[in-house]
Amino acid sequence: MICVRFPELAVQEKLTFRLDTHGGRFLEGLGPVESYAVLERHVPGAIRRYRSETELRYLVGTGVSAAFIWHTRDALNAAGYPNTRIVASSGFV
Repeated sequence: MICVRFPELAVQEKLTFRLDTHGGRFLEGLGPVESYAVLERHVPGAIRRYRSETELRYLVGTGVSAAFIWHTRDALNAAGYPNTRIVASSGFV
């Protein structure tokens, strides 16, 4: 993790991660089932009501999704870097 290489910047809240990935792939280890689980932990109301296909894609689909962002935040927090920032690059509207 990049935070290990630059711990002083991470502590000073000067590290930002830009999330971007191929729109046709899930983040390694984060498929549909795991994506739903991540959102259920953080924003359960987001997936409990009917959604259009477009909304579901932004929440749990391939590429940069809401689940991908929450998964990354969980990983950074677990590693001891809660002050790092995340910027998502995607087709969010």
